[in-house]
Amino acid sequence: MKYLLIDFGASYIKTIVYNKKEDSYSNNLQVPSPFLNKNIISKKEILEILESIVSQNKDIFAIVACSILGGYYKNDIYYSWKELRQEKNHCLISGLFSKLETYHIHDHHKKTTVSETYEIGLKVLGSILGIPIYSALGDTMCVIESLNIGDNDIAINMGTGSQIITKNSIKSYIPSGRAFLTFNELFKSVGLDIFDLLKSISIQDVIDSNLTLDLNVFEQSHLYSNGGSISNIKEGSFNIKNLLGSILKEYVNQYKQFISQDKKNIILTGGIPKKLIIIESLFRLYYPKMTIICDKSNIENTHMGLSSYIKKYL
Repeated sequence: MKYLLIDFGASYIKTIVYNKKEDSYSNNLQVPSPFLNKNIISKKEILEILESIVSQNKDIFAIVACSILGGYYKNDIYYSWKELRQEKNHCLISGLFSKLETYHIHDHHKKTTVSETYEIGLKVLGSILGIPIYSALGDTMCVIESLNIGDNDIAINMGTGSQIITKNSIKSYIPSGRAFLTFNELFKSVGLDIFDLLKSISIQDVIDSNLTLDLNVFEQSHLYSNGGSISNIKEGSFNIKNLLGSILKEYVNQYKQFISQDKKNIILTGGIPKKLIIIESLFRLYYPKMTIICDKSNIENTHMGLSSYIKKYL
């Protein structure tokens, strides 16, 4: 049986086909998420996106998905986590198939939603182009499902946002890709791309960098005050190389406050360490007493987590 796995993320919608019988993956694709450029979206638009994705895959038995958390539906409009209104949160995918008056969602969304009941396992919600879609899971929980986190491990999942994950805890809303994209607004305005530029930065550039930055540029971030900042600007050193090196230095060092002395291994996951190879080297530099394990698999951790739940429940 072939399952279409969908990770509906903040930056990208990532899909892959999982063959349960062969325990194999194929047709790994991704498209930009609508939330890159907008905060709200209608149910109709979400369904059209999902239908377009499903139509590109053949011989699919069922769909299993995970999604970002923190948004809510109101009058068939989905307001993403970027909206700061105090409303009851809802699951992006499950909300397409459930009346909000009798809203039942997966246990993965328990901390970020308000519901009378929560489901464990996988249950058919509805269908897309005639193909059944099961309970939408939480993206971070799918990442955790894909990892074997021990007592001595701390996983750092670095995507649009980042999470610090241990065997018994999750800390979220730590600046990551969304902060990079905010700084990229400046570079885009002059025809440059921050991710291309960051790939040209060396370890020595990072070591030599001396600007002081605050990466908490969005209101949901864990240390947000009055927005991000750049300081320690001095004559002769305010240039692109110093800025980029300082961004990388602050990005890697911001996690020190979360890493306790009893941990021995740091597991790096998510799109950022895959996109920026220097991240792994910088963790080895700034966390010399830790063993750094960087997940370099071509299969997304969320997809591996989704396939693990399929093995458990379907």
